[in-house]
Order: sequence, then structure tokens, then C-alpha cells
Amino acid sequence: AAAASLAGKHAVACAACVAAVTIGWPFAGICAIPYGVECLRTRGWIKTALYVSAPLATITAVSAAIDSEMYGRTTWSTLNILRYNVAGGGSELYGTEGPGSYLR
Repeated sequence: AAAASLAGKHAVACAACVAAVTIGWPFAGICAIPYGVECLRTRGWIKTALYVSAPLATITAVSAAIDSEMYGRTTWSTLNILRYNVAGGGSELYGTEGPGSYLR
């Protein structure tokens, strides 16, 4: 993303940031803010929205399809990570073990 942004290829930079957030680690989105601000400053709202929304829709659809196939139910791992860590779903999302599990 950095090289693309410095080269003025803001669409590539935005797509790389979207890929990092949706496929990699969602909390890396904080690192994408400077690239988004630079794109907004040089390209405007409409192009920036297009540069983000097109790869977001594509990558999210592919990621969710693969996750759903692998887990055998409709799911998206990125949303599960956010639900678990941000929304406070906590242990209810994946289940817990009782104290006896430490004695095994």
C-alpha cells in the first residue's frame, strides 16, 4: 500500500488496505487511515469510495464464500473476529470449558 500510494496509484493502495483488513487482520484498518486520507485529499470522495467499495465487495464475497464452505454454514471469519473482540460476544461465540478441563 505504501509503495502504491507514493507512486500515486491510490486505487491499488486502497485495494491493498482492503485486502489486509478483510483477509488478514481487521484491526490493521487503523494503519489504512493515512492512505484513505491521502486518497480523499487527492482524488475526492467519489473516487475514494469507489476505490474502497469495489475491492471490499469482491474480497468480502470471496472470503465469506470460502469461510462458509470450510465451516459448513454461512459465516465470515472477519466478522467473527470483530464480534468476539469488539462487540463483547466473548466466550459465547465459541463456547467455554468448565474448571475441570484444567485437571485433564
